[in-house]
Amino acid sequence: MAELQALLDAVDATEWSAEGWQEERARWGELQARIESSLNGVSDRLGQSSATARLLFYFEAHVGEVVNKNQLRGVAGIGEWARRVRELRVEEGYRIVNGASRDGMSLSEYLLESLERDEQLAADWSLAKKVRGQQGSGKDRLLEYLKAVYPRAADMERLGFVAKIQSWPRRMRELSEEGWQVRSSLMDPALDPGDYRLESLIQASGRAREAMKLRGEILERDEYSCCQCGRCPQVDGVRLEVHHLEWVSRGGSNDPSNLQTLCSACHSYQHSVTEGMTRDELENPGCEASYNE
Repeated sequence: MAELQALLDAVDATEWSAEGWQEERARWGELQARIESSLNGVSDRLGQSSATARLLFYFEAHVGEVVNKNQLRGVAGIGEWARRVRELRVEEGYRIVNGASRDGMSLSEYLLESLERDEQLAADWSLAKKVRGQQGSGKDRLLEYLKAVYPRAADMERLGFVAKIQSWPRRMRELSEEGWQVRSSLMDPALDPGDYRLESLIQASGRAREAMKLRGEILERDEYSCCQCGRCPQVDGVRLEVHHLEWVSRGGSNDPSNLQTLCSACHSYQHSVTEGMTRDELENPGCEASYNE
């Protein structure tokens, strides 16, 4: 390997035309395919006959350690190695994380957290496949899946799979607007990035539905961050609430210009109460705030 790298480092680009070099790379591609076929043949004789089996064996040998995409590509012996990693995580229930869900890791790095399969994750995937096959719209299937896993959260991979449409996040917002209490990681710091959870199996109606829709619009307008300190749930673990600039008890309205997003700490400061005692009237429209905002 070192000799090959030295040979490539010594290549003088001035000695090649663009066309000639592309032909040379094509020949290298053919050679690489033959080498990979031979490597996979050895793996077959060792009892690792599939890319999935080879990847799992490698992950288990390095449990708790970070491995990179180049290593995984080499172990799998196929170009679609990332899809096989996803199948191990999503379908088989192995807790494999990467930079998309863990700080300190890049998107090209992966880590197997435990040798034990998460049976609940595997069961959720089987359920997702069942719901995906049902008739109706993508929004109907999303709601059905959220109800089926209630009160647990659902991750974006399973939700996208169930919905069968790329615009599924928009359908989630529509469910909220229709009175379903859907919480996302943008609102709830307890949820992992990209997760959604149904708060109740009961659909709100009337004033509650309108208030929930308005709350979502305010949070989205303020980019899911506190308008005073700038903190957000996903980064800082804070809870967001909607605050009336002019309190309702003093004649304030629910006009968007009179509403702003605050974290619970900044909201408490505005009302001079202990942190955690504030309420979001738009989130709980049937309840009066303790400070009569």
